[in-house]
Amino acid sequence: AFCFTLYPMTKKSNGSGNGHDGEEDEEGVVKFPTLGERDRLRRLKDKDQVAQEKYLRDQYKAQRNDNNPPFLNLEKITPFVRFLVLTLLIIHVPLYLFADASARFEVFNNFGLVPERFTTGANYQWYTPLTFITHMFVHGSWMHIGFNTVMTLALGIFFERAFGARTTAIFFFACGIAGALAYMAYAPFAAAPIVGASGGIS
Repeated sequence: AFCFTLYPMTKKSNGSGNGHDGEEDEEGVVKFPTLGERDRLRRLKDKDQVAQEKYLRDQYKAQRNDNNPPFLNLEKITPFVRFLVLTLLIIHVPLYLFADASARFEVFNNFGLVPERFTTGANYQWYTPLTFITHMFVHGSWMHIGFNTVMTLALGIFFERAFGARTTAIFFFACGIAGALAYMAYAPFAAAPIVGASGGIS
């Protein structure tokens, strides 16, 4: 029978085979971790991997939330747009919940813009010039107020962020008045009132 004894080789092995090779340089000995050390290293690796996976999931969720904002984020509505939308709803909701059709017609007739009153003087009142402004805050139906509210949020927020609340307000009213003047130029003798903020929003 043959019996072999294997010794770990070191950088300073003298090759004598006397069992004392490498005693001068233990750093050259290849040491394998014990079972306990391997288990501890595996647990640390698993812990690091779990932490890394959690970090990647959190990053993905944050990126997904940024790429998919909510349909309506109330905190990001700019000041003038918020004021305008609330004003439109405060006027419209009671008008359609608590007033009958005849009362609504009176509101439209008094606060809507009627071109005939400016061109012929029929039923001209002291407040008639104010209808260039007041007609923008009265709407003819739920669909009318709904569409204008959505468009105000969709367009007004971006405009106000770029130009500021003061410029947005001036631009809104200027465009609303310009829209009324355009309608008067198109139908100068119309007796039906026009209502709605579409001119300013568009």
